Amino acid sequence: MKKLKLAIVSPYPPGKGTLNEYAYHLVDKFVNKEDIAKLTVIAEKLDADLSYPQGEENSKLEFDPCWSFNSYTNLFSILKSVRKSGADIVLFNIHFLSFGDKKIPAALGLLLPFILKLMGVKTVVLLHNIIESVDLDAAGITKSKLLTKIFKFTGTVLTRFILSADLVAVTLSQYV
Repeated sequence: MKKLKLAIVSPYPPGKGTLNEYAYHLVDKFVNKEDIAKLTVIAEKLDADLSYPQGEENSKLEFDPCWSFNSYTNLFSILKSVRKSGADIVLFNIHFLSFGDKKIPAALGLLLPFILKLMGVKTVVLLHNIIESVDLDAAGITKSKLLTKIFKFTGTVLTRFILSADLVAVTLSQYV
């Protein structure tokens, strides 16, 4: 059986992004699998005083810190990193605000599984929340009924793009 090249798009320690600890445990399990030839973590850029453990723990593991929270260019830098990694499969460990709390950078990041699938790359999404389940008023996003409807509609459209991945898993059964 052919060994796979896997890329995981996610925040990762020592990065401060949410889901970084979840990614740590995913990477720990995947990197020790015999059928994984190479695992590339496509992670957030770090502050100058921090670094990822490049090749220190396992020679199959590499890091490409190429994206930043709220960056409008994440779409392009992550696509470039995936091409560079030669990944057979890309796993996204994400939620709706993984790529930013500004609407456009967040939305552009969520389009990545769809775009990669169009490019012929197998995609898996581990989705930790769905916008349809978020109380936008309680979350402090908006109290406006009109904006709530607009955000929910946009969230539904983005969810449909995410669902175009080859495999989607959610972390709570109520999302099914």
